[in-house]
Amino acid sequence: MWRALYQSSRRWIQLCVALVLLVYLFITIRVGKSIIMKVLPRGIRADAMRSTTILRPEYQNQSQTAENQLWGDLALGGDALQMMIPVLADQSPYVDLPLTKDPRHRISECPSSLRQKVNTSAWFRGRFVEGVKLFMDLDDVDPAYWMAHMPYNKLPFGYQDENKTAVERMVRALKNPDIFGPSVTEDTRRRCIRCAVVGSGGVLKGSKRGAEIDAHDYVFRVNHAHMQEFAEDVGRETSFYAFYPESYHRGDPILAVSDALQLFIPYKGFDIDYMVGWLTERRILLLIQECGEKVCKYRFPLNPNVNETTVKVLHPDFIRYAFSHHLNSSRANRPTTGFLTVLLALQLCDHVSVYGFGYDARFPLYYYYDARRSFDEMKSSNHYTTDELNTWNTLHEEGIIYWYNGQNETLDTFTGH
Repeated sequence: MWRALYQSSRRWIQLCVALVLLVYLFITIRVGKSIIMKVLPRGIRADAMRSTTILRPEYQNQSQTAENQLWGDLALGGDALQMMIPVLADQSPYVDLPLTKDPRHRISECPSSLRQKVNTSAWFRGRFVEGVKLFMDLDDVDPAYWMAHMPYNKLPFGYQDENKTAVERMVRALKNPDIFGPSVTEDTRRRCIRCAVVGSGGVLKGSKRGAEIDAHDYVFRVNHAHMQEFAEDVGRETSFYAFYPESYHRGDPILAVSDALQLFIPYKGFDIDYMVGWLTERRILLLIQECGEKVCKYRFPLNPNVNETTVKVLHPDFIRYAFSHHLNSSRANRPTTGFLTVLLALQLCDHVSVYGFGYDARFPLYYYYDARRSFDEMKSSNHYTTDELNTWNTLHEEGIIYWYNGQNETLDTFTGH
């Protein structure tokens, strides 16, 4: 009897010890996770450390925020750890899925292409992804692909909660024109493509850069692209024009007759219905919004050269790539139209020159409108201009783009000509 009692007691003791060890292990894990979460900046959390969290060991232009100072104080590699990107918000604006690649993408064979900078710039190597799908096509509305990729993120990073039928109507209406015309349908990609991307910044006012801009192989423009009255400063050529409904500029006579490809960026559900209405019926939808105590109605008419043979729709994976790899995404909800257009040029071209980007208090806000705003006024819930400014500056310093900011060297000096 005593022996049976001893064995029973022993089993109870072993069970209690096991239970204590389990509780100890649970507490240790919770405490350890709590410490890590306090040490790591927002967005480098365990559930966010996936493919978009990458090292950027040469990012020298990031301002010394409290998060960055924390990294510098850690005895864990300091500067290297400081360069983790992107810093995601507590409520990330997107689910981190693998980026869709374009099976038709052809890698440049240009020996002086900006792609060669991945060999010399760790900053660029940690960000640039070759062959990300840039534009929507019929493959993206295939039921299997749609279910695997599109329902997990809201616009502009996906089509969650959007009407798939409307998206499919928009895509099926397009004729999917080649980006660089017949030359890209040949076996080899055109070598050493030179592109200019022109924004609306006041730095261009009086710059007399028009001829320099037009001398590029292709010219990208965005939003309110006034050329007729300012051609001496901004040029007249347009190969690509990027816009969304509210930003479309109908008034410029040069833009109205241009044969440029129209790069449409849907940021919200209305934008899809807007483009479907135009492509299928040449109908302009009203945007209805609350304006205080009244209701406002807006119409954004388009020119006839915006049609099914000229329109390309940006792919949400490309927008997510631009946001997650090149911006501090805890500080903004989405990238600007101009930022996306420059990143498009980096994917499509070998040499990229950027004009009219980056806020500078020395100049008016726009080259066509003499208005000035403080730097703080330029920050909004949607955009964080500091990050974009840092990106332009770093891309220029790393020799990846030429950025005209009103004070740096000329394009000829930059390229060594």
